Amino acid sequence: MKKTVVFDLDGTLETPYLEKRDVEGVRNAVSERFGADVFDRMYVEILGDMPHFFLNGALELLRWVNAHGMDIVFFSNAIRPRNEELCPILMARAFKDGDPPSFRLFSRPDCLDQNHGVPGFERDDLDGLWGGGYKKRLAGVIVPEGEIDETLMVEDDYSYASKGEERNFIYGMYGGSANEFLTDWSRGGKGGEKVLPFHLPFWFCGILSRTLKIADSEGLTLADAALRAMYGDDWPRFPASGRYPEGMGWDARDRIPHPPQRDFAVFKKGLRELRAINPALCFWGDIDETADDWPKWVHTHYW
Repeated sequence: MKKTVVFDLDGTLETPYLEKRDVEGVRNAVSERFGADVFDRMYVEILGDMPHFFLNGALELLRWVNAHGMDIVFFSNAIRPRNEELCPILMARAFKDGDPPSFRLFSRPDCLDQNHGVPGFERDDLDGLWGGGYKKRLAGVIVPEGEIDETLMVEDDYSYASKGEERNFIYGMYGGSANEFLTDWSRGGKGGEKVLPFHLPFWFCGILSRTLKIADSEGLTLADAALRAMYGDDWPRFPASGRYPEGMGWDARDRIPHPPQRDFAVFKKGLRELRAINPALCFWGDIDETADDWPKWVHTHYW
């Protein structure tokens, strides 16, 4: 059966929040450390002059997914014109040495908007374990119902998961502040807690790599293998009916353990995988990748 990886955009593969006034400082810092070509490959202005900066490893992650035979889909709650301009550039930059593979794109109109009601659904039918105004429904929207077990959503905001599809979400920490790492680092700072969001593609690749290994060795679907990859022996048991952990309802969502979003070993695993595509890839900032854990100045408590 076809395997599909659906990518969120903002905070997952890129940050759209870099202030225009900070661009020149970031350009100088990146060019000085890594060369002007690195900045030019990772920076783009969309819809005229909206700065967007690709997260570290994002371009390589797309190539990694494609190299492992999985289809690429983008699903962003941003407006369609922004996404339609951004995604072809993202793919062209990722596959700069050849023709990019085909991809599909879904935007805000494709989300289920609970704020204004969804015909045929009550709110409790969609909210699942995690509430949220918009839901990125996968089955019947992105893939046919019969392919949902081999479909994963890579996302930094788990509130987009609709009821019954929680197990399909590989969700890292919230990546909305990755731009703050760029501005602080470009001014001589270390980035503090914002180091982790800027390197989220490393973490996603580490989890995806684990997922494929488990699926192959244990004969699991991608969705079940992803749960095992994120939670280990404590992975929640999502039964076929509703796929909720046994004995838990919506009000118990905060008792669901989070995946190892801050685990340095997962970030390093992803980096090693992505270096097969780009040997120059590295952590930005004062990060010793031979260490066992993040430096003490990295605030790993960040949500």
